[in-house]
This record gives sequence, structure tokens and C-alpha cells, in this order.
Amino acid sequence: DLEIRGAGEILGKEQHGHIATIGYRLYLKILNEAIKKAKGEEMVEKPEAEVLLLGSFFIPDNYISEEDERIELYRKISSAENLSEVERLENEIEDRFGKIPLNVRRILKWARIKILAESSGIKKVEEGIKYFSCETQKTLSRTQIEKLVSSIEGIKFSHKKNSLTVSVPRNSIFEFLETLKT
Repeated sequence: DLEIRGAGEILGKEQHGHIATIGYRLYLKILNEAIKKAKGEEMVEKPEAEVLLLGSFFIPDNYISEEDERIELYRKISSAENLSEVERLENEIEDRFGKIPLNVRRILKWARIKILAESSGIKKVEEGIKYFSCETQKTLSRTQIEKLVSSIEGIKFSHKKNSLTVSVPRNSIFEFLETLKT
């Protein structure tokens, strides 16, 4: 409700300004952490995946001319929590602004990979020319590895510094992440 109607009347101008500055999702995260700390509850941090993709990631001025709209769109995409939210945003963008340019499609791809990586126990995804390099946060089971090897041609595994790195062919990244999804 705060995100839809705004928080100015409920929280006052100062807090509303904080939400506008840092974004609704981050504001709620900080607020929830403070509440848990005050109650003496244990805080469990959800690990964030680092996603590094090739190419340019910006919303062109000639696609969305208003800077405030571009910033709001960046905020919405980066705070999407699930794939259906990214899909909804993609449809909204196309409905409002027309055919989506490649740079904006890359931002949406980044959001999808980040969401899937975080729910799949992947701490880093880095796009290369032929492969995505994916560093795991957790150990893969024998069953998971067998399923990946049998379904993704060209997948490679290597063990480095107490973590498993999986090289996934570029055309198979979503299949790989979906297979590992928890």
C-alpha cells in the first residue's frame, strides 16, 4: 500500500523523502532490520548474487526522455523480487513507451538472472563470450550435477577456493538456473 499510494501522509515529509531517495524496497529492508533488532530477533541476511553481463545497460534518452521516469524504471527493475514482476514491468514498459530497445532488454535480462541466481544458490554470474561463469554458494548434489550434465551440453565444472564454478553455455543460462532453483 505504501508503494502504491505513497508514504507522505503516514510517515511525514522527512521519512517520505528517505523512501524516495533510497527506494521502497531498501527502505523496507532497513526498517524491518531495525524492528527485528529492537525485538532482539535474529537477522538472517538473504545473500545477493553479483551479476556481471556484457554490453551497455542504460535507458536511452530517446526512448524515455524524462530523467525521473528513467530513474524510477531503474529502481523498479532492480527491486523486482520475482520473474512475474519483471514480466509485468516489461509489458508496462512496452505499453507505455513502445518497442523495447536492446539496452533495456539487457537490464531486464540482468534482473531475471539475478532473481534466479539468488533463488538457486549462485553468488556470482559473469557473462563471457561463449559461457556464463557461475560461482555457487552451496554444494551441488550428485543428482543435481547428473541432471545438469545430461540436460545441458557443454557444461563444465571446476573447484576453486572452496567454491564450485560452473561454466554454462550462453544459450543455457536460464535452464541452468531453473534446474538449481530452491
